[in-house]
Amino acid sequence: MDTSSILKVLPAFSDFQPDELEYLAARIEAGSFAEGAVLMQEGENSEVTHILLRGVVEIRKRFGGQDVVVAELVAGSLLGEGGLLSAIPQKTMAMAIAKTAVESLVIQRQTLETAVTENPIVAFKLLRVIGLVLSKKLRLVNEAYVKLFMENRGAGSTDEMKELQDLLAKEWALPES
Repeated sequence: MDTSSILKVLPAFSDFQPDELEYLAARIEAGSFAEGAVLMQEGENSEVTHILLRGVVEIRKRFGGQDVVVAELVAGSLLGEGGLLSAIPQKTMAMAIAKTAVESLVIQRQTLETAVTENPIVAFKLLRVIGLVLSKKLRLVNEAYVKLFMENRGAGSTDEMKELQDLLAKEWALPES
């Protein structure tokens, strides 16, 4: 199956017209990763987004010297979408490791930047897909944060909760530049 046909069946790309899918497909690379391969390393710069087609990717975060699995992504998931959005390379917040053999479509930041001038409709639609994914992820994180906060109000360190609140308030503010 060619890349355009693959994109066509993915719900996130359902409102792309055939010529828009062709434009995007011509600029996307295929990715193939063996079990155990690192797709993204925590702290490294990333300028790509993966659209997972097959396999399972573990998202691991380093806590207290240990790698903790915080999520598992499956076919249809986006991985590394923040790397497309920043004008400077984005440091990844977690490690992505192929739990099984993985196939993906890889979108480079340069593809989005070029589309802004060559095909602004494709750029807009791609940004909307990324925005919807980020919004969904943020909503889930917010729900988990509120749940943890409410469960630990009397049990945990109020200093630690205050530090987390201050961090979130700082990080969720609009960037200054």
